Amino acid sequence: MNRLFAKIFVAFWITTIAVVLATAFATMQINRSLSEDPLQAHFFRTQSAYAEAAASILDSQGLDALRLWMHELHGPGGVHGHLQLLGDDGSALFGSPSAGDISAALAAKRSGVSAPEVINGVFFDPLYGPDGERFWFVSDMRRNPKLGPMFRNPARPRGPTGIRFAIAILISGLICFTLARYLTIPIRRLQAASAEISSGNFKVRVDSVRRGDELGDLGRDFNRMAEQLEQLESSREQLVRDVSHELRSPLARLEIALGLARKRAQGKLNAELDRIGLEAQSLEDLIQQLLSISRIESGVADLAADPLPIDELVDEVANDADYEAADAGKTVTVEGRTDFLIRADRALLKSAIENVVRNALTHTPAKSAVKINLRCDAEDVAIITVDDSGPGVADDRIEELFKPFVRGDVARARETGGFGIGLAIADASVRRHGGTISARNRSGGGFRVEIRLPVLKS
Repeated sequence: MNRLFAKIFVAFWITTIAVVLATAFATMQINRSLSEDPLQAHFFRTQSAYAEAAASILDSQGLDALRLWMHELHGPGGVHGHLQLLGDDGSALFGSPSAGDISAALAAKRSGVSAPEVINGVFFDPLYGPDGERFWFVSDMRRNPKLGPMFRNPARPRGPTGIRFAIAILISGLICFTLARYLTIPIRRLQAASAEISSGNFKVRVDSVRRGDELGDLGRDFNRMAEQLEQLESSREQLVRDVSHELRSPLARLEIALGLARKRAQGKLNAELDRIGLEAQSLEDLIQQLLSISRIESGVADLAADPLPIDELVDEVANDADYEAADAGKTVTVEGRTDFLIRADRALLKSAIENVVRNALTHTPAKSAVKINLRCDAEDVAIITVDDSGPGVADDRIEELFKPFVRGDVARARETGGFGIGLAIADASVRRHGGTISARNRSGGGFRVEIRLPVLKS
């Protein structure tokens, strides 16, 4: 699960659950204060008055008079059918026998302070006869048909509490999930679009522009930025193509003029004219490379996209490079094998691998080897690594190596030649095949370029 999504979802849900629980607790307390406390206070005052009258009758007239008085209160038309008179041992002297909870409360009262008290809707008050014998005046309001339900459990909410809480938490979870998804989906789309931009795809756009909130504004700003980058990249490619084409005409005239000069010089200026010819050829190569990278990046160059054994292509490049490097005492070796096919344009991909291998040969010392390793990972991706034994590249320049006219070491490049176009062509070619190319300095010395290409699944 996305980390931001999880944080938003959990935070919202915990907050909602806390609000539900706090609201339920506050509601229970309010119900208790509104229903239990005032009612019990009124009940306590009323029953205390009856208990005082009963104590006076018992003290002045005796137990039989008290029974008669309670019978009159309890008799036909009376509203005090909840009154009881119990002996100190819990025996019923008037009214129905005491229930188990009343007997238990009475037992606790006998061992405690003998004062009037209401316990769960039952009023207890001790009465003393002339000889000091103790009786208990009991009023069980739970037996009253009108007031009984309020005393049975005044703080308990009606209905199954656990089910209500579970439903409330489930509904809050669904709401929080929807809200978190609503907030994080456009962010994840922006993240994916940013990754596309960083990989060179300036045509990508996000579709959250219809939103009217800040995320919608961010999406619209992102699309404007992508449009500007696409225009800048398009202008750069067009400039390279235009300049390259425009340079070809004066270059052709320069070659014609060079031929005429050779005839007229009659061998007197061969060294100078050869130098001019060499520089003209270098300029022709540069223009050709610029046109090649422009065609690849713009998509003008059509890909053949034929099934191709990657081993065969790598072996062909390695054999050619090894033959050319023999005079300098350098070798090119291939390690590892793979039986997978890739869908590729043979000429274009071969040019990419050749540029990487030739770049490694240029910078590896004499009497050393350039090693090519070929393997396939668990994700069905063909991996080609090219290692040299050269001095490597400054870490802060590695990211720039695959851009045109960027060299790892300007001074060294002047000695070895080259325009800094080869790795840029390799990068464009590999990306056209749906792959990636990267570089890094090796921990044991030297430099490594890694090419990753999707294999053709059977």
